[in-house]
Amino acid sequence: MPKYAALLAAVGATIFVTASALAAPALPPPGPGEIVLAPLPALSLPAAATPHDYLAAAQTALAAGRTAEAQNALEHAETRALARSVRPSRAGIADANPLVATIAHARAALRAGDKTAAAAAIDAGLRLAK
Repeated sequence: MPKYAALLAAVGATIFVTASALAAPALPPPGPGEIVLAPLPALSLPAAATPHDYLAAAQTALAAGRTAEAQNALEHAETRALARSVRPSRAGIADANPLVATIAHARAALRAGDKTAAAAAIDAGLRLAK
């Protein structure tokens, strides 16, 4: 978001991200020219959810047309798939896990608006995550 700060300042806009009352105190209402971004939808998965669980949630959300929720679930799936133990000297080396690559492909397809390719990649990820 910082790279957009100068642009927003140039047009006189301010960004407010809304938060739930439980997570943060109430924010003041936005003023004229201010942009309000909706929070990402919460995923109703347990704390111990696996990449497969998040991929299944992404598949359901995408099928229902909830692309923001699908993107959020894919990000969680990728994070879970990336969780690994490595020596500190190897921490900077990219993970060669095919599941991670498949989830990244699904995320890229979804960002590009290609729901068919995203759905295919999610299906492939579900097969890999079993």
